[in-house]
Amino acid sequence: MIYLLFLVTCLLTAAAYYGSDREILAPGVIFAGGFAFSELWALGFVKQWKLNLHLNTFIVLVGGIGCFLLGAILIHWLFKKKRPVESRNSSYRGTWGQQEIVLNRWLLWALLVLEGVTMAITIFEMREMVGGSNLFQTIAAYRQKTTFTAGGGKLPSYVYFFRALIMAGAYWMAYVIANNALVKKRVPLLPSVIFVIALLNSMLFGSRGGAINIMIALIVCFGIIYGKQNGKLRISWKLFLALVILAAIVLLSFRTIGNMMGRNSHVIPLNEYLAEYLGAQIKNLDSFLNEVHPRNYIWGQQTFSEFIKWIGPKFGLNTHYQLYLPMRFVGRYHLGNVCTTFAAFYMDFSYAGVFILSVIMGLVSQTVFELTLRTRLSGQVDYMTVLYGYIYPALVFSFFSNRFYSQIVSPLFIKCVFLWWAYNIVFCYWDESVEWVKDHLPGRKDK
Repeated sequence: MIYLLFLVTCLLTAAAYYGSDREILAPGVIFAGGFAFSELWALGFVKQWKLNLHLNTFIVLVGGIGCFLLGAILIHWLFKKKRPVESRNSSYRGTWGQQEIVLNRWLLWALLVLEGVTMAITIFEMREMVGGSNLFQTIAAYRQKTTFTAGGGKLPSYVYFFRALIMAGAYWMAYVIANNALVKKRVPLLPSVIFVIALLNSMLFGSRGGAINIMIALIVCFGIIYGKQNGKLRISWKLFLALVILAAIVLLSFRTIGNMMGRNSHVIPLNEYLAEYLGAQIKNLDSFLNEVHPRNYIWGQQTFSEFIKWIGPKFGLNTHYQLYLPMRFVGRYHLGNVCTTFAAFYMDFSYAGVFILSVIMGLVSQTVFELTLRTRLSGQVDYMTVLYGYIYPALVFSFFSNRFYSQIVSPLFIKCVFLWWAYNIVFCYWDESVEWVKDHLPGRKDK
């Protein structure tokens, strides 16, 4: 059954590619392709994991992917139908006054200093909470306390505010780096340093996911802007090879970074370690769908956990619950505790939830993608491209866990949208903003 699943998923990926007019960055391509990639890893461990796929697991995976594609292709067809006939061969609107995005250098230095201060106060507050003789022990202890302990404690709110400010800035700066690198044919130095520091900042809580998301967003921004420059995103063999090498470097360093954060995975062979993160979700989903699990006491608590934990206390709800993510093993093989995005949908809303929520994902992500392609390049940051760069990693890792709804239906997303607007105002309209403030100072009189 797993071999049939892989074949069908590959066909669905091809259908997504051609159904979106061969747009390689289209949501359906990466959503279906991500599951195909995960299933390929699972194929290498069929015997070790005793992966005898059940029929209901096959239906959930194929049905969920298929429903996502139905929603995405429907939106693509509607947008394409509204375009003039002569422009239907390309989804991209192309350039219109594309130029370098010029940012105030002193403001960039100020942002770099703010990043350093944010890292320092984060480390200080973490050490106050959990101790640790060095940074890596502190990170490991903090992750253990906050991830595996119900109500594991929170840092002061100002720490989260500054971290949100830095993380939102990383997505915004990804667009600046991509645009200026393609316009000037060289990578802008100071924005790139700010971007790298933001990557390091994102890993202070012991998670590598945030850093990977930001790197994927940078690649997406490059792809979108390059496609607009050329009317179509064409992946050359050189570019494909470069992406493969980059992915290999990230995968090979994945365990090393994890060990530095106290995950102690060095005793596991590298292929088994990577398979746990890239393929075990298929086996875990199969186990999850065919076992008894606890009932929810809050509507949608697995799928919309970030939103519920934010809004619940405002209505007197006890939201100090742990997601149902038990660690799984088959013999000596450790399979982790994540079961694809479909596990959350099924636990909250049964089989109907898998199909309905997948359709909604397809509708929303494809709409953002279509709007992204239709904005023209200029000397300013394009919000839609930044937004798609934010959404895209969630689609990439749908084979891993429920990233889409936890990232989009959350207070952090609202903060990011506001902060992207603020970054545009401050960095791109600095002179105009200063003049506006001067003009509206109390007591100022026109001459």
